Amino acid sequence: MSNRIYILMIVGLVLMFFTLTTLSQIEAPLREIAQLPKCQANDVVLTTQFMTNIKNFASNYIINGTGESYFNNHYQYLDTSYSTIECTFVVKYVYTYDELHEIMSITVSALSTTSYDVTKTNAFLRPVNVLVTNEEVELIALQHNVSYDYYNKEVSLIDQSISYRFYKETLTQGTLAVLEVDAQSKAIIELERPREIIPMV
Repeated sequence: MSNRIYILMIVGLVLMFFTLTTLSQIEAPLREIAQLPKCQANDVVLTTQFMTNIKNFASNYIINGTGESYFNNHYQYLDTSYSTIECTFVVKYVYTYDELHEIMSITVSALSTTSYDVTKTNAFLRPVNVLVTNEEVELIALQHNVSYDYYNKEVSLIDQSISYRFYKETLTQGTLAVLEVDAQSKAIIELERPREIIPMV
């Protein structure tokens, strides 16, 4: 009889040990989760996996328009900022094309831990390629008798385009954009001449 009691006591102690071990293993992750930021609107906890899901959702949104190859060649993930009040996330990328570097972003609203919606885009959602060389665009400026001091490749997210923009430094108007040429089609988007200085008599 006494042996049975000892056995039951030993089994009870083993069960208590395993129960305490299991509880401690559960408690540590729960404590970590409790310390993570949480959205006020819907109690979504910003775990590492959740933030990865947001990033992947934003990247896939761009890829659906540009294609995976274009995305991989021109977009590099930068970081994600967020507002826990609105449960919105701004996923930022560095977009590069030759010497052109531009910060682009996708704003995602989290409706729940698994449901997301894009609320704002500041990125190319279709493949935009530079088909006009520097030599060709300089020739266009020459053909239109455009006097300029320098030019840059510049991004227009509204038009989803890259263009060459020529600038002239003037005394009366400061820095003036005198010519803009679409880098894909060679179309002249803007042509403005600096006002001539009228000599005082």
